[in-house]
Amino acid sequence: MKTLDFKRFAGQLRFPRLALRAVATVLCLSLCLSSCNKRTERPADWVSGGDVLPYTSMTICLHGSGLPCTPTADDLVAAFVDGTCVGVASPLNESGTLRFYLEVLKRSSDEFSTAVDFTLSYYSDSEGKIYTSDPIAYINDAILGSADSSYQPVWK
Repeated sequence: MKTLDFKRFAGQLRFPRLALRAVATVLCLSLCLSSCNKRTERPADWVSGGDVLPYTSMTICLHGSGLPCTPTADDLVAAFVDGTCVGVASPLNESGTLRFYLEVLKRSSDEFSTAVDFTLSYYSDSEGKIYTSDPIAYINDAILGSADSSYQPVWK
């Protein structure tokens, strides 16, 4: 019957034990670094809702050349009337293309028949920059752009 040489056996386990310790250390460091990574916060006033007219909205589809820069999953687009947010959207990933579907609501303080202009603001998380569009006329029940052809606002 053979006897097991524990010193030799322990020496063979030494390398795998060090490798496991190294892997565990790298994983812990990567988790710590990722939790310390500070990113620019979402603009606080980009919250849709409030006092809006029921059954009135328009939809805007933005992607590709309709955007002021290359989009990332953390970007936002919002619509504003006189500084009030009337719609906000995060991108949807559709077959590798990030598209924004923005529903723009009409405020109840704006009469139904009153012409209202709004502007779009695009927050680029990767650039930490906000782009603003030229004014756009609100048209009830309108759809600007599509999944195939983005709406093309003029960005500043």
